[in-house]
Amino acid sequence: MPPFRITCSTAIASRLRTSATSAESERYLLTCYRYIELNPVRAGIVTDPRDYPWSSYRANALGIRDPIVSPRSGYQVLGADTLTRHNAYRALCNEMVGDTTLELIRVATNKGCALGSEQFHATMGLLLNRRTHAFRGSRAAGPQI
Repeated sequence: MPPFRITCSTAIASRLRTSATSAESERYLLTCYRYIELNPVRAGIVTDPRDYPWSSYRANALGIRDPIVSPRSGYQVLGADTLTRHNAYRALCNEMVGDTTLELIRVATNKGCALGSEQFHATMGLLLNRRTHAFRGSRAAGPQI
């Protein structure tokens, strides 16, 4: 799997401080989860993410205990109870990531930046004390997931 420098790993590590940005962070994080879980399917290694043994899919979607997988806050928002979260995670990963989103994630990953609204970029820029846009030109026209 490709490394997730600032994109997904920073979104996971940073608990954002406003509800609007936090909601966007959770949406972004879930998109990253789906991107990661479906990498082996996209690569043709397996036809179903449950068949890839080095993934958190089976723990998050099927409830199979894995000692190195622990539920994160982004996963917890999928439902109030375990069964609801499992069902929601399966539904999340049931749909492949679209080509546009794939390209946006790949570009942002390669450039060490994040994706999201202007508010998200402003908050992340302040938290990280660095530029978070991967694309030059109009910031307002920046990519979003």
